Parts: sequence; C-alpha cells; structure tokens
Amino acid sequence: MITISQINKRISRYGYELNKGKGYFYFTPLNYKTHKEFYESGVYHNGLIKLNDLTLDEWVDEIKIKLETDQNIKI
Repeated sequence: MITISQINKRISRYGYELNKGKGYFYFTPLNYKTHKEFYESGVYHNGLIKLNDLTLDEWVDEIKIKLETDQNIKI
C-alpha cells in the first residue's frame, strides 16, 4: 500500500508535495509556507479518489508532466 509520505519523498526533488483534499489530491510547492503562498497545482479528481489508484512511479510521472506543462521545460 502506497502512502503520501512515500510519494512526497520521491517527488520532493521536483520541489513539490502531494496533499489530499476532500475527495481529490493536489500538488503544492514545498516552499509555499516560507513564501506565505498557497495554491493548488495539478488537481486530480476525475474518478481518482484513492491514493493507490496510481502507482508510486505514476505519481512521479504526474508531477513531471505537470511541471513540463506549467513551465514548458523538460525534466
């Protein structure tokens, strides 16, 4: 069984963490607390309501795709 901690350990190198909302998941920048900013980036709710609906590698791929889309960069 996968945990948010496992996912966050893997995606921290990209500067984001995964959080759980009510019925959805979203990424936030690791430094949002430092900069007093908060925004949801990459909300996943289209039928995805369980953490284990994706594998650990698929969660890592999701943040890579999100960053490439948002910043138009290759990771």
